[in-house]
Amino acid sequence: RRVLFRSLMDSSNLRKFVPVLRDSQKQEIRDAAKKYAIFITHDGTNRFSEFYAIVARWVDDQLQLHERLVVLEAYTGKHNAAGLLAMIHAVLQDLGIDSGNFTSTPVRPSQMLGMQRDREATNTLAAVGLKNLYAGSFDLECCSHALVKVGEKMPTPHLVAFKDMLTIACNSAAFKNHCKSFTGTEFRKPS
Repeated sequence: RRVLFRSLMDSSNLRKFVPVLRDSQKQEIRDAAKKYAIFITHDGTNRFSEFYAIVARWVDDQLQLHERLVVLEAYTGKHNAAGLLAMIHAVLQDLGIDSGNFTSTPVRPSQMLGMQRDREATNTLAAVGLKNLYAGSFDLECCSHALVKVGEKMPTPHLVAFKDMLTIACNSAAFKNHCKSFTGTEFRKPS
């Protein structure tokens, strides 16, 4: 029996398989959006020659977090909030994410639960536009950036107490059993 080895990095293989993999991943996100609220993270900077990433996340019935890179856009020049908003909105529409409707009775919330981004002004303005387009979605500043902001305003002892309480909860057998009673699977500590 003869085994043929092909390099995935061969350009002909990449041209053939990358579009198939991207379509498969998009379909997976479309299927998830029919059942679960989608949360996106968008990040990049307003500098020259930067990459901009959009990641879709959702939690399934077993409380397992799924995340997929949807877009990795290379900018050769500066981008602005209007262009960024248009790109993110087009991506979400392509994924079949319903924007919801505040004026319907009853109100139909968006399938996009919310978004997370850093504190850069372009990302912030794009997030404001997304909140207006996607009914009921929320905007969450990047956790690490938010902790920096909290750390600037909150005395260190409060942060230490929060970290200690979180560590105790994650190591508690009672907490793990409580989580398992809902999901049927073992609780995994966040990294």
